[in-house]
Amino acid sequence: MQKGQSVITVGKGRIAGSWMALAACIEAWPVQFKQLHNIIFGEINMPFFTRSKRRFVAIGAVIAAVTSGAAHAENLTISAMNPAKNSAAASVSSVMVERFDGPDGTELSFAIEKALRSAKIDGRPYFQMTADSSRSEAVISGTARVSVDEFDQYQARTKCVELDANDQCIKNKEIKILCTNKVMSLTSAIRLTTTDDGSIIYSSNKGDQKEIIFCPDVKATLTTESQIQSMIDDAARSVRRDLAPRQYDYKVALQERRKGLPSQYSKAFKAAVKLSRSNQTASCAAFNDLYVAAPEARSVIYNAAICAERAGDFDRAIELFTKGIGRYSLSNSPTESRDRVLRVRKNYLAAIEQINVR
Repeated sequence: MQKGQSVITVGKGRIAGSWMALAACIEAWPVQFKQLHNIIFGEINMPFFTRSKRRFVAIGAVIAAVTSGAAHAENLTISAMNPAKNSAAASVSSVMVERFDGPDGTELSFAIEKALRSAKIDGRPYFQMTADSSRSEAVISGTARVSVDEFDQYQARTKCVELDANDQCIKNKEIKILCTNKVMSLTSAIRLTTTDDGSIIYSSNKGDQKEIIFCPDVKATLTTESQIQSMIDDAARSVRRDLAPRQYDYKVALQERRKGLPSQYSKAFKAAVKLSRSNQTASCAAFNDLYVAAPEARSVIYNAAICAERAGDFDRAIELFTKGIGRYSLSNSPTESRDRVLRVRKNYLAAIEQINVR
């Protein structure tokens, strides 16, 4: 190792570098980084830290500051849709939810009705919920029961059994304390039948189990009631996914590197990235123009592909992501993105088919 060079070990990794080179870099950075320079080289007094510890703390702050910027990449928001798991049920327009049988049937039927009311496509309710079976195409019925079992459970603890003159523990002892393990189980049977001939078009058993351990020395953060309600709500959401398509949004990060981009388009590229924060449609228009001007620049290809995905032009998105494969030697993001679009397109087309059947 050359003179003036140091190695800092952080966890399993190593950061090696010249302090003088680091100082030169910091001098070119804003004021807050120059303050870190002063900490490193002792110009700011830190009485509880040695010179080497000051360097360690400051380098950690530098790394955190530099890497935090990379974690805030600009992105585009894309709308997508998943089909219902049961296409026959998804073809129904009006539904009535009967009060379920069983000790916990009422709670589950209310939760399912609430979940189905929340099912919307383009802001419009997917189902017409009714309270009259004569006005419904289908009726949901079922049964539900929650059981709660308790078991004794011993847990190990360390207890101080001897103190010194300053009330500091000088002797510990391992002890066992008695706790209560509560196990809650939900069992339910749900079915959807047509009102004209009683045909069963959907049937499912929803089950779940949760547990809580209560110990006298630990304040409980969960209750039996909250866990039971959580299982019921989860079952209702599962039924909603079974019976109706679901719209959702996801985000895809833009590529911000300009490697391979002709210099005359650099400012326009940066402006298009920045514009994504306030107007994603305008940002995509700018990326599409850049693609016409610089069709071989890899980040332009990638961002134009994301814009096509956002616009629902799946074929073009797949074409552009495929074009980008091989241009990222250290990343397979174009391949992963192409595969994502293939999945999104498949689900979207299946959901549209279900909607059009109604």
